[in-house]
Amino acid sequence: MGKVFTDIDNHILDIIIDMIDVKQKCTRADLAVACNVARSTVSAWCKRESVPEANKIPAICKKFDITPNFIFGIKDLNELSTIDREYLEAIHNNESLRDVVEKFVKKD
Repeated sequence: MGKVFTDIDNHILDIIIDMIDVKQKCTRADLAVACNVARSTVSAWCKRESVPEANKIPAICKKFDITPNFIFGIKDLNELSTIDREYLEAIHNNESLRDVVEKFVKKD
């Protein structure tokens, strides 16, 4: 089975890729230091092989000087899909993305 990414996952990855590769706000190494992860982890995000763990979102927002609402693409909570709502709730409860994804995979 391939990777399971929600709309929010894809939005987060779009922002990371845009900020690093297009707008050149920082290097992959800089983001890795800010998030306290290996550079290979940031490279995996940029290749869409994985998504940041929920606890890395604040550091990403700070590094790029953006708000959590922006990174999650939230304009109106009523526009979110059920999966995205559950995803945000899981992040709020500090669950790991792996646990969240496993929950969704088991639902199918």
